[in-house]
Amino acid sequence: MKTIKYVTPFNPRHLKMIEDAVKEEYNYSKRTVNVYIAQVTETRTLTQNRYYWALMQMISDETGDHRNDVHKFMKAKFLGTEKVTIAGFEQEAEATTRDLTTKTMTEYIDNIIQWAEEFLNITLPRPNEVPIEAYIETINR
Repeated sequence: MKTIKYVTPFNPRHLKMIEDAVKEEYNYSKRTVNVYIAQVTETRTLTQNRYYWALMQMISDETGDHRNDVHKFMKAKFLGTEKVTIAGFEQEAEATTRDLTTKTMTEYIDNIIQWAEEFLNITLPRPNEVPIEAYIETINR
């Protein structure tokens, strides 16, 4: 099976390009061909991840809890758990931030910021309020 990937935003004229690519791949055969079109989503960025860990450290500094515990707490609170099956055995496991899209990571971080302000009385900086160097410095403590 051949995968043809278009990275640009979808445009109706891409349909002709896809049709041409399919015809070329199958040499105009009379076989039935299935074509699937799916939206590609981006996983969280490195910058988002650095910012996230800076927030975990800032909350840790204010509460006295280890930043890994803060991380686990926030994941459980806002991401919940997921079912994992191994050899037919099903188990609830911690959700992970690794596979979040840029959009869902932004929503997750926004939830943490709002919660920290409301329940911990901690005002956390927004991404545009802190230079990237500060993220790295905070993480390297």
